[in-house]
Amino acid sequence: MTLALVAGASAAGARTMGPAEVAALVSPRLGTALAARGLDLVRLDARGASWDLPEDAEVAELRLGEGAVNLAALDVTVSLTAAGRDLGTRALRLSAVAEAPLLVAAAPLRPGDRLEGRTEVQRQRLDGPTVSYLLPAPAGEELERLVARRALSAGTAVRTADVRRERDVSAGQAVSAEVMSGHLRLESSATALGAGDRGDAITVRAFARGRAVKARVTGPGRVAILDRPFTSGDTP
Repeated sequence: MTLALVAGASAAGARTMGPAEVAALVSPRLGTALAARGLDLVRLDARGASWDLPEDAEVAELRLGEGAVNLAALDVTVSLTAAGRDLGTRALRLSAVAEAPLLVAAAPLRPGDRLEGRTEVQRQRLDGPTVSYLLPAPAGEELERLVARRALSAGTAVRTADVRRERDVSAGQAVSAEVMSGHLRLESSATALGAGDRGDAITVRAFARGRAVKARVTGPGRVAILDRPFTSGDTP
């Protein structure tokens, strides 16, 4: 991620940019970058930052490290220029506090409970690694597929390690199987012999004789038979 920054006007001669000025300079653009990751910047600390710069110096570029955000240790690299001259780069470590809409257990959750209808979104403050939280907070079909891995008390912010996503089809599950025979499209019941998500090829046991056939998962609890639908004597 690359952010363009321009320093404010400076006094005649060399100047020193202290922690407060660094924070004021970085905050607006860093806030925009964090907002794109579902975070609202509340406070920024540039403690220890102090740069001696010529009066015409500009912050040409600021780079925020890629990957997961750790608000306690935001590493940035700043490129400085003055009148077209490259002044090199400076490394800067910031700490910040941000708010984010997190998924919170509205009632106690037991292992295997679906999150839908048992959670709510609340804004909470974060000041450390954000990778462990569900950001952005899941909703709609995504939330419908999440179940708790462990017990969670009411009011607990749900973390990524606390949940698992249900497969579209699980082994042993009764599924609806679509069968194409010529120009006819037929619906039949089948039993999944393996697990898979939309687009995956699995084996199902279908038809009156219970043959194992190949199928492709088309959605939750649904498959399309890939093998020849049936031979003489089979009924779908």
